[in-house]
Amino acid sequence: EIVAGILLGPSLLGALCPGVFEAIFPAESIQFLELLSSFGLILFMFTIGMELRLADIRAQARNELIISQASTFIPFILGMTLAIFLYRNYTPHVPFFPMTLFMGIAMSITAFPVLARIIQERQMSRTPFGKLALNTAAAGDIFAWLLLAAIMAVSQTGSFTSALYNFLFLLLYVILMFGVVRPLFKLIGKTYHKQELVTKSLVA
Repeated sequence: EIVAGILLGPSLLGALCPGVFEAIFPAESIQFLELLSSFGLILFMFTIGMELRLADIRAQARNELIISQASTFIPFILGMTLAIFLYRNYTPHVPFFPMTLFMGIAMSITAFPVLARIIQERQMSRTPFGKLALNTAAAGDIFAWLLLAAIMAVSQTGSFTSALYNFLFLLLYVILMFGVVRPLFKLIGKTYHKQELVTKSLVA
């Protein structure tokens, strides 16, 4: 699927036969394709999330923590090293420190949907190795995305205070989701537990 996207995208078809590319993918259709792909990705990740069990995550928590941090830390260091060589030629107008941090994070974030799709297609999602891979990638990505949010806040405003505010609001969000929304959904689930058919509005 990735190779097909490259072949049909602007990298190959658009470069070699721009007329054919524009005929197949008119400019006004791109935004609709992006919307459709995003919606498909959301549904796919929703089904993957339904297969992740907290009991499995807790059972392998130590291994997942070690593997996820190692798989994040090593690419992070390599990405920052690469940024040192790329800085002058590609991003001289961007402050050096945020750029190196951004490169480090960009290199350390896993393409989680791609990994999940590979594991699912190879029918490994219910195997111990598949569960370990998904849980590890999820833990590493959470850590990396949190760092990216902090880096973006610092680079945009130039202060660590804004990053602190971001994390405070994130903490508030997590508290609301687990303290209010989750119990509410659990109550709704118990109410409709014995029904064979659930309405579309309730699912939404």
